[in-house]
Amino acid sequence: ITLGIIGVVASLTLPSVIQNYKKQVTVNQLKKAYSTLGQVVQKSIADNGPVEFQSGSKVTESGVKELFGTYWMPYFKGAQIITVRNPKLNDNKSMYKCYNGLLQDISIYTDFRYGRVFFSTADGTTYYVNIMTWHDEYDEEGNRVKHDPVYTSRQNVYVDVNGTKPPNTIGKDVFFFYVDFDKNAVRPWGYGASQSYIKAQCKVAGYSCIDMIMRDGWKINY
Repeated sequence: ITLGIIGVVASLTLPSVIQNYKKQVTVNQLKKAYSTLGQVVQKSIADNGPVEFQSGSKVTESGVKELFGTYWMPYFKGAQIITVRNPKLNDNKSMYKCYNGLLQDISIYTDFRYGRVFFSTADGTTYYVNIMTWHDEYDEEGNRVKHDPVYTSRQNVYVDVNGTKPPNTIGKDVFFFYVDFDKNAVRPWGYGASQSYIKAQCKVAGYSCIDMIMRDGWKINY
């Protein structure tokens, strides 16, 4: 009878224990990645000076290679650029899923021509960095005549704490930061937004989940 009771109690509590353990592992990996990004910004600027590209200027393949070769890659242990054109992350596509399970509309791959670099590090973390935004120009009739990738100092960084292994989902194992070389800062997506907005957004796309974790004292409560 005693063993039966113990078995019932274990079956009820074990899933919760395992889930909490997985959350703690994720938080520990996330803390490490956040610290690493902060160190990259500080050390690379201390070693090389301010980033010398103008926000809004057109992205070039050679310029992106030089930027990453100088300010990013030397500061990650065991950094290896992932050169596969379409890495399979979800549903046989190179895309992360949003927290609600829908595929994101951004492909994750390395393309220096468009300021995109996808790389792994020695601890199994992957980083997807996008240092561009789109600049459009229109003629007098409203027709778009230019659609150029241009540099931005606020660079988007997706951190996947367990590499390319599942679930490859934003808010679960993928988290979104901004790295600003002009301000020497690393910020979570949603930084400065209201608490109600952060909570609502986390349950949909998942971008703001990192901000929730940090605001809750590095705990996953969602």
